[in-house]
Amino acid sequence: MTVSETADPLRAAAEAWPDRLALADGRGRRTWAELDRDAEELALRLAGAGVAPGDRVACLLPVGREAAIALHAVPRTGASLAPLHPDWTESELDDYLRRVRPRALLCRPATEGRAAAALRASGLLVRLGPGTPAGRSGEAADDGGGGTPAAGAAEGAVPAAELPAADDLPGVDPEAEHTVMATSGTSGRPRGVRLSLANHRACQRAAARRLGLEPEDRWLATLSPAHVGGVALVLRAAFTGAALVVRDGFETEPFLEAAEEGRITHASLVPTMLRRLLEARGPERAPEALEGLLVGGDAADPSLVTGALERGWPVCPTYGLTEAASQVATATPEEAREHPTSVGRPLDGVEVRIEREEILVRGPTVGLGYLGSERAPGAVVREGRVIPRQGEEEPGATPGGGGEAEGGEPLVDGDGWLRTGDAGRLDDGGRLHVTGRLSERIVTGGVTVDPAEVERVLRAHPEVRDACVVGVPDEEWGERVSAAVERDPSSPEADPDDPLGRAELAMWFGDRLAPAKRPRQVRFVEELPRTPEGKPDREALRRWLG
Repeated sequence: MTVSETADPLRAAAEAWPDRLALADGRGRRTWAELDRDAEELALRLAGAGVAPGDRVACLLPVGREAAIALHAVPRTGASLAPLHPDWTESELDDYLRRVRPRALLCRPATEGRAAAALRASGLLVRLGPGTPAGRSGEAADDGGGGTPAAGAAEGAVPAAELPAADDLPGVDPEAEHTVMATSGTSGRPRGVRLSLANHRACQRAAARRLGLEPEDRWLATLSPAHVGGVALVLRAAFTGAALVVRDGFETEPFLEAAEEGRITHASLVPTMLRRLLEARGPERAPEALEGLLVGGDAADPSLVTGALERGWPVCPTYGLTEAASQVATATPEEAREHPTSVGRPLDGVEVRIEREEILVRGPTVGLGYLGSERAPGAVVREGRVIPRQGEEEPGATPGGGGEAEGGEPLVDGDGWLRTGDAGRLDDGGRLHVTGRLSERIVTGGVTVDPAEVERVLRAHPEVRDACVVGVPDEEWGERVSAAVERDPSSPEADPDDPLGRAELAMWFGDRLAPAKRPRQVRFVEELPRTPEGKPDREALRRWLG
């Protein structure tokens, strides 16, 4: 069951399931009706503070109720939400905010200092938390609230008496910019992807159908709202009525405890999380309450998928990207059992084709464009025209998608195809197999090496827990194949300087890898460095191994 076609998924969820659990966190529970009231109050306060259609509102918020409410509240003002990553450096925040140019920035007390420094004297700083419109749940108001200009005026910038009426809110336009999501930026400057509610709706409804989600389900939410997967969870919950169980970060034992007690039925994992669940659980079967585990963000080793399925873990390998509102293809557990190297068929309405090994995607989930492909942020739209704010020049681009991105690269080609930069193939059954990232391929001595292939061979070693392979500049070979390896902690003690033995590794590669593909450099780490999304940080490893 899903809510009817509507421009406002939270409003529709509140009408369909007013008293059902919508969100549970360490501070309490919110029903759909309560969440809807919270979002409306925040939207009114933002509108009263001057947030208008065409504006952007940034947020520096952790995963949690404030982020969920902001995601629903901001579009009701006609503005769009641009989440910022809490782990970004000051220079990264400064650079991204210069491009977003937000009318307001939402934060919590814990992020207020960083938010104020990043926003500087431009725009409104709005603090959310217990006791504020986006944080109320009956708990004591222990940290104040309200909105304050970044320049430092007094709190309470929007008195209740001056708030607009609810009927005066512009409401959500499904085709307009709804969110600006930053790409991971693991190989360069993060890019902002402009997504509409229509993009999100097409993706999340198709994902819900593929996974068979119901209002009784409970999805563990640990992903930051700065990650498209975190936003996807919030919107998918509203479209299906499934509750969000919010936790600040993933921990193995609390996850297993919650699953055993039936408090969660679904979760989104990266392969490392799944591997650690299997290690902690051992040969014991998965908790019976679990119905679906999306495994994505990085390629999952087929042996990991098969091993999990054999022990009853309902693994659903998935592939997606920010530009397509998160998911592109997802396999059911039954499909993954038969085809463990596949991420399944494309979601309903999504087209996938392969051109010179590159995965291309087309359909209603593909975004409006990159940040910079539209009107100048902060301009106002009136009667279809873009009206710049005082002191701004009339922008050359018109609202809408498909324009030129920063640097001039379009999001899609003339036929609407998005080039993903990922390599893959389609089998005879239309299932997608992702084989790696084209930009991560290594050319050594004229031979092209796919890091994913070498990583699979390394992970298959019984004493290897995880591995990451990168190319490092080399004067003789152009690039040399280099690997960072996590040793399985359950393996017998070994020489810390040579855990597996160089000779043993050479024998292990044997006929598994051609000589040119074998790592010329192997270094052992306690734990691979990872990006905030849980992927191996290849840039950090490349610097370290170089």
